[in-house]
Amino acid sequence: MRRYRSAFSFWLILLVLGIPLALVLRPNIEASQPKMEQAVGSQALIVLPTSWRDDAAVSLAASDLSALLASAYQFQPTVVYDTDVTSLGPFAFVIGDASNTWLSTLENAQASSGIQMPAEGFHIVQEMHGVASVTRIQGADLLGSVYGVFHLIDLLRLNRQTLFEPLDIMRSPQMTLRAVSDPTGSTMYPSPEDALRAGYNTVFIEPWPGLISYADFDPAITAPDKYASYTAWVEQNRKKAGDEIARARQLHLRIATMGDVISFPRQTLSIYRTQATYDDDLTRFCIAKQRTRDLLSYSLDNLLTTLPEIDYVMVRTGENYSSGPLTGNNPAIGNKAACGNLDDVRRLQLVINTVYDQVVTRHGKTYIHRAWDLGENGFHANPDYARAVLSGVPNRDKLIVSFKQTKTDYWRFNGMNPNIGTQDVSQMIEEQVAREYEGKGAFPNYVGGLIADGGEEDRPPAGLEYAYQHGVRAVWVWAKGGGWGGPELRSTVWLDANFYAVSRLIWDTQASPEVLAQDWATLRFGPKAASKVAEVLMKSDDVVLGALYVGPLGNKRRGWTPNHLWVRDDIIQGGDALTQIYQATKDDKDFQATLREKAVALELLDSMIADYKEAMPLAEDRELAERVLNTLTYERSLVETLNHYLIGMLHYYRWLDSNKKNATERAAATTELRSWQDSWTHYTTVVAALPGVATPYRDSGMVKTATSALQQLQEVK
Repeated sequence: MRRYRSAFSFWLILLVLGIPLALVLRPNIEASQPKMEQAVGSQALIVLPTSWRDDAAVSLAASDLSALLASAYQFQPTVVYDTDVTSLGPFAFVIGDASNTWLSTLENAQASSGIQMPAEGFHIVQEMHGVASVTRIQGADLLGSVYGVFHLIDLLRLNRQTLFEPLDIMRSPQMTLRAVSDPTGSTMYPSPEDALRAGYNTVFIEPWPGLISYADFDPAITAPDKYASYTAWVEQNRKKAGDEIARARQLHLRIATMGDVISFPRQTLSIYRTQATYDDDLTRFCIAKQRTRDLLSYSLDNLLTTLPEIDYVMVRTGENYSSGPLTGNNPAIGNKAACGNLDDVRRLQLVINTVYDQVVTRHGKTYIHRAWDLGENGFHANPDYARAVLSGVPNRDKLIVSFKQTKTDYWRFNGMNPNIGTQDVSQMIEEQVAREYEGKGAFPNYVGGLIADGGEEDRPPAGLEYAYQHGVRAVWVWAKGGGWGGPELRSTVWLDANFYAVSRLIWDTQASPEVLAQDWATLRFGPKAASKVAEVLMKSDDVVLGALYVGPLGNKRRGWTPNHLWVRDDIIQGGDALTQIYQATKDDKDFQATLREKAVALELLDSMIADYKEAMPLAEDRELAERVLNTLTYERSLVETLNHYLIGMLHYYRWLDSNKKNATERAAATTELRSWQDSWTHYTTVVAALPGVATPYRDSGMVKTATSALQQLQEVK
């Protein structure tokens, strides 16, 4: 059984007992100095199939390998092609599939036969061939070979001695569709090149509703005297999409695009009115109207005719954030009687079947339907509702339904989505790297354990391995983005740790989150600092759980908004959010548990900072180490501010409940809220100005709530 990350309760026990905090992690193995010295200056051949001579993905992998061999081993690497090479030595890296003639030669010399591998898999073997040290990286196909090279590079970066030891490794991806994107579309993180390096085979481009020209559907929609700006906007989007497609395609990456349905140009509302809208609401499109379905069908046909390189079309119906010159709505919401007298389930079925007819039946592409919607009773979180919708979807070939791993949104106190593995349809699981309710990467919040196994507060915990065992073979990783507003990052270092972990877990769902944390820390900070940095990562999600959630409230609410959104994105709320937390923690047991939870979160964060300060002098990149310390300072200042605010307000409400007679509660509330004032000022001025930190959290009712409470407390004689 895989050892899981420490739970918040485990850290609490250690702190209470005074036991030193340490993790047992994989030791680093230093390279053998004599062998390294003997190898310095050696020639190294990188042997590729001649047929792959001009391939961009292969060139990227070979270039990365060459750079590593030159920098880490002081080799003199040369890229050559199989038909040009008559001998190997002293070091050779033979890469390819069956088209590389040297792979057959080496197999024959070793009396071994080729191993059958799944698509995109690879086999790495290190052995002697005469006097030459030969590393074979054989892929099931071109992408498998490329992934194999990047895997070897990671191994050599983690432990240079690996080059001088026997090696026999086979890997193939457990998730066969591995898509990565930035849902906000604001930045390319990761780049297509980095997506390939990380083992993905699919990237998202521009959202498809902004790529449609309706000129051939109805010239009125693109009338140049009225809507020239719309046409120019579409052309700009198409150019950007074309560039994204070209860049990804040359790396053999597949193309996906997402979009909200229903989303059409704003002018269609005034052009078609009740031909397309609800009878009682001219601002909302009704999918029961033939004109609306015709517009939807045309848009998808136009998309895939114009950009046939697209492999996957994703549709979301549960939320609609049409932007720019587009407008739209959730087709399942609205007055049933004003939309063909169709209920919400039937309207969703109409959407799915209309999209399917164009994407799959007409164009032969794959249709991904995002089940996401709001709350716990709809398509995304309710298996009965999902089953009802899918009962009216007869065609399921090349249809994938996508669910977030969590039951609702990316909160803690949310178990595995109950739809995973329960519907008779291919499924995709969605993973978020920058947890939108938990800082978005402004400070460490390692999600390796959460993605692998779920949170230990869940009942029962379950994660990516559970999904794999229940038949899920597609994953969509949100590398950055999600939610609203900030914090805006000035460094992606903590996102990089999460991205590294999830990118390996989708290849091997049983990979250890602890080992992945150690590996990433080694690659980013160096082997000497790695163990302490890994400890920071392994404690980090427990700090977030203790600081941004309220245990007694989360255990009672679970699912949708388990922290009542007192903190979300980069805003801190007041008023009703705080009174709801108070109602959930009124009894003395829950109140004391909340106080202890906040204290332990801060103590655990202090232990993280101590760990990190031990690592700093050992880090290979001292400038990076200094900047990263600032992110921990940012987190501590934020957590301290939140603690004073929440605890002060809870004491204040207890004082109110005593008819303002409990002097102890009044004194405690006053002390905490005065400390909150000082902490908030320090956080928003001094800490916010530190180099490399994210933009600070913002007030959204906190200041008014806390200052009003403090004023009342001080008015009492």
